[in-house]
Amino acid sequence: MWSPNVDQPLVTILSVCTWTGVRCGATGRVVTVDIANMNVSASGAAPDSVGVMGLDALESLSLAGNDIVGAVAIASPLPAPRHVNVSRNQLSGGLDLDGGWDLASLPALEVLDAYDNNFSSPLPLGVVGLPRLRYLDLGGNYFTSEIPAAYGAMPAVEYLSLNDNNLQGRIPSELGNLTTLHELYLGYYNVFDGGIPSTLSALCSLTVLDVSNCGLMGREPA
Repeated sequence: MWSPNVDQPLVTILSVCTWTGVRCGATGRVVTVDIANMNVSASGAAPDSVGVMGLDALESLSLAGNDIVGAVAIASPLPAPRHVNVSRNQLSGGLDLDGGWDLASLPALEVLDAYDNNFSSPLPLGVVGLPRLRYLDLGGNYFTSEIPAAYGAMPAVEYLSLNDNNLQGRIPSELGNLTTLHELYLGYYNVFDGGIPSTLSALCSLTVLDVSNCGLMGREPA
């Protein structure tokens, strides 16, 4: 269980600002929750269900590396978060409304790291509506279906990893619209039809393109 810092005096344990991994700002509102690699788990045999809500000053959330089983629900407006890291857990379901994630409630989000979980739905469309999103890692999961053509409409993305999933179909030519993109990872366990779209040659800022072991044929675009 995640609990207050027992080294704190009893009188201050009532304040969430004294909890391990929690940092509050000058106004006493929670701005950071970082419980990465703290062996956080639920008691009993039931899967974890972690709800994040009511933290209207929260800027950074990291639950990484805890092997949390079940779901993390972000379903209430959180206007301030810029970084959300839930990587290296055992979260399942999806990153959409059905899975408890209202990505539209995170308008300031810049970094979303969901690497190495058990997500198994189609890729979430909510990320497309995040105007500041620059880092998106959905790799190491079981996301299915095709890469949505709408993924070519993320205006600020610099790092996009969809590798090591169960994706199929064609790589959408619309990804060639991601002119801010520096790194693109699509390979491993995904199985794509056709070749690499020639439109990717328009990615003038791209320094890394990884399409290893995903069934593609033909030449890379010049």
